[in-house]
Amino acid sequence: MFQTIGHCTLTASKGGEMNKKTITIAVVLVAFVTTAFMLVGFPYFFRIPLESQKLDYDKQEKGKVVLDSNLVVEFRGDPGWVEFDPPIGAREFLEDRESTREEIAWFPWHEGRSWSKVRYSLNPNRKEIFKPETKYTIKFRNGEKISFETITLPKVVDVYKSNMPPRDFGNIATFNSVLLVFNEEIAWQDDYLIIDPPAAVSTDSQTYSDGRWELFVMPEKRWENSTTYTLTIKQGLKDTFGHPMEEDYSLTFTTEPPVSVVEATPEGTSQSIDSVVKIVFDRAPVPKAGESSFVVTPGVEGKMTWEDETTFVWTPAQKLPYSTEYVLAIGGNESWQDPITAHEWKFRTQDPPVSVEIESRSSSPTTLKVIASGGLSSYSYEWSTGETSEFITAKVPAGETRSFSVTVTSGDQTAAAEILVKGPPLPPPPPTPAPVPPAPASAGGMKFVLSFDDSDGSGGVVSGILDVLAAYGAKAIFFPTGSWAHGAGAPYISRMLAEGHMVCNHTRDHANLTFLSEVGIREQILGGAGVGTCNLLRPPYGSHNAFVDSAAASMGYSIYTWTVDPRDWSGTSVSYITSTILSNASPGGIVVLHMHAGNTLIALPAIIEGLQAAGYTLSY
Repeated sequence: MFQTIGHCTLTASKGGEMNKKTITIAVVLVAFVTTAFMLVGFPYFFRIPLESQKLDYDKQEKGKVVLDSNLVVEFRGDPGWVEFDPPIGAREFLEDRESTREEIAWFPWHEGRSWSKVRYSLNPNRKEIFKPETKYTIKFRNGEKISFETITLPKVVDVYKSNMPPRDFGNIATFNSVLLVFNEEIAWQDDYLIIDPPAAVSTDSQTYSDGRWELFVMPEKRWENSTTYTLTIKQGLKDTFGHPMEEDYSLTFTTEPPVSVVEATPEGTSQSIDSVVKIVFDRAPVPKAGESSFVVTPGVEGKMTWEDETTFVWTPAQKLPYSTEYVLAIGGNESWQDPITAHEWKFRTQDPPVSVEIESRSSSPTTLKVIASGGLSSYSYEWSTGETSEFITAKVPAGETRSFSVTVTSGDQTAAAEILVKGPPLPPPPPTPAPVPPAPASAGGMKFVLSFDDSDGSGGVVSGILDVLAAYGAKAIFFPTGSWAHGAGAPYISRMLAEGHMVCNHTRDHANLTFLSEVGIREQILGGAGVGTCNLLRPPYGSHNAFVDSAAASMGYSIYTWTVDPRDWSGTSVSYITSTILSNASPGGIVVLHMHAGNTLIALPAIIEGLQAAGYTLSY
């Protein structure tokens, strides 16, 4: 029994040892498996989760990244290099100091495994490495991409001025506002506005539906003319999200010069008493500036109107007084309106008009007297004779009518008058014809004498007369005045004599011998032409009497007049001259013609032909 029990005890003891070994092995195995799972399987099957990418988004401008954002992103395994598009600055990759890399695993020996986690921090130092309003894409070597857009910073995107063509700031009106357009709404503060040179301005703003924001900078009164201003918006001005401007914005503009006068009338002296003042400006002024600054001295009532936007007109209420000087001025400084450059000018109204008459007998000799009125009561005179006195003596030769005129000046006014004065009538021809050359030629021929007087006119007529006479073989007697024959007519006298014509005496100055003393008669005859070669004297105007005849006879002269007178000296027509001579010609007759009468030259061929056809010999 004892042994049985002991055997049994031994048997039980061996079985327990075996169970312990089994348990130990199982425990070790479980521990190994557990350890192996924990060391290898658990990190693989139970990976540390990846967190979402982290960017520093603006709290107000939602969905956009601030410029100093730290980008945190996690990957399984090592994604390799990081590339930015567009580049940050001048490079595509971040330097080591601008990024950090962190391995995250359950156990250090898991680091670098494909299932381990890598955390990148890009820009941990929070520098402003991003540009505003830019869409960035971050590319990793493993193909991963991350995209984001940066915030908007306030800036001026456009500028223009009111009521004028946009963006032309070289010549802006002094009342123009400057309008600055920002890309977004601004939390405006006047402290950020600087104007140089300083100017008093006010500001206002307006927001548009597309997000743009407009700032109005308005002069409180006006900008100064011809001034260059610099308008600056200082950096640091913030938008409504609190983002500041990165740099100053400056605009330079120049204001236009003051309005100027380009023409002002009337100006100067002798202006009409009905004058209307007209002022033309180089551009349209503010009407009130023109009207309020216009001054006339001495003062005159009048009406102001505008002919057009650049032309100002002032019309006196009544006629201006004579002989009055006016000083006119417009322009000067205006505190509210654009000024007009000061302009001053003068004009003087005309003096009172002058009227004039000539008082005289109608026949010569007579005294001509000026009767002037009006003007300034003091007068100067200028006669057509060259004389300058109030009275002159008019002497007109017998049978002639001459015009005398005078111009009277008083102040700036003039007036003229004219009068015709007749000379005394021609004396009747003597009852007995004057001595004539020898009787008509023998052989049944008839003689008719062509005679020509004066020639104090055109030498061309004299040459023409000589040419016609030569062409027809006719001879004539010439009675030039001595003053012409011994002066300008000397060449013609030589030709007359060379071509067989006679040159005889017609006094020196064409004087009426009946008005002279015996001494005067002798002086006139001795100064005449043909002295010593011809003893014929033709008294001017045909005027002679017994006294003249006696004086002439004492000097060996015979009076030689005419039987036919067509009065060519008075301008009678060609036909009248021709018909008078041909119808009144008679044997032994004498016609008186004049060397200065143009119609005589024209009529002469027909006269000669008619006389020769009638059988006359033209000689002396």
